Amino acid sequence: GEPQYSNFGYCTLGRVLEAKTGRAYLDFIRATVAAPCGVTSWDLSLRGREHARTNEVWYDLRGGREDFDVGLMDAHGGLISTAEDLCRFMAKFWLTGDPRLPGARGSAVFYGSLPGTTAVAVQRPDGLDYAALLNKRGIREEWHTLLHQRLDAALDAATHPPAAATSAK
Repeated sequence: GEPQYSNFGYCTLGRVLEAKTGRAYLDFIRATVAAPCGVTSWDLSLRGREHARTNEVWYDLRGGREDFDVGLMDAHGGLISTAEDLCRFMAKFWLTGDPRLPGARGSAVFYGSLPGTTAVAVQRPDGLDYAALLNKRGIREEWHTLLHQRLDAALDAATHPPAAATSAK
């Protein structure tokens, strides 16, 4: 059957990488994945606003909850990044994790969500990649899809304006 996403699987992968390499998970992915892509922002989230990284947003947890500990998640959702660095990653890798040849085009979408976060990463068939990282979580499941559709529509309008708008009269 089709492979299924598993947070526990990614947590286990992080521990296996540490055991096999003798390096901390973050150190390993920074050296082997981030650095070759030119990515500099990858870090691990820490628990609570008072411990947040200087480049980390506040996660808007409903009711001001602080019991959601992203810092414990490392390999399965605790990594923080800028949208720009996610695009650098997507220039070198498909969202499946497979290497991407320079200039290769294709289509892939990844949605992610945790309490207080929403992420959309898109590799478009026209060669444009984008990532949107938000510090709110949509109320309904289809929120990811609506966000993706609206961002795609805005990019389509910006990159392919209607002929009437571009012709001089």
